[in-house]
Amino acid sequence: MKYLIVIISIIILWANPSIGQNILIKGKFIDYKTSEILPGVSLSSFTLEGEKQDVFSGYGGTFELKMNADAKYLVIRYMSSYVIKILNIPSGLKQIDFGEIKIVKDFDTRLLRMDGCHDEASPKHIDNHKRYKKEIIEKYRLKVKRRELKPYFEGKDLIFDFNQGTCLKSNGEK
Repeated sequence: MKYLIVIISIIILWANPSIGQNILIKGKFIDYKTSEILPGVSLSSFTLEGEKQDVFSGYGGTFELKMNADAKYLVIRYMSSYVIKILNIPSGLKQIDFGEIKIVKDFDTRLLRMDGCHDEASPKHIDNHKRYKKEIIEKYRLKVKRRELKPYFEGKDLIFDFNQGTCLKSNGEK
């Protein structure tokens, strides 16, 4: 009976090689505007079942996270910034190097509500905030594993989705 259990376990592991494997996620956090290194940024990975793993960037802004292979998305948090979510992480990879992830920080926190405005915010602040969001959508990209991920806003979160990324040609052009 013991041998049968061992054989069945080996067959299950052999049939699904992602079980028990991790994906090494690494990169560096910098400020979107100034390229200043940002220590203390929180990076969390989540599975669809809600399991979570956390890591913080070190003094050099760098991070490494051994993420479960079944994790589906990452959440990046930093004070006074938009939350960044990276969705639909491809399975079957051993490593993803995000390079530099730009943190969009130093917002007037009153403007980080779902509708992007607040009664106490001046029209000038609201206009600047809307312009900045538009600039981010037009210019900010993550280039990972021969894909270019373009952001979009969902409420107060900045979203990058692997399912919506475009493949890059070998010369780096789209």
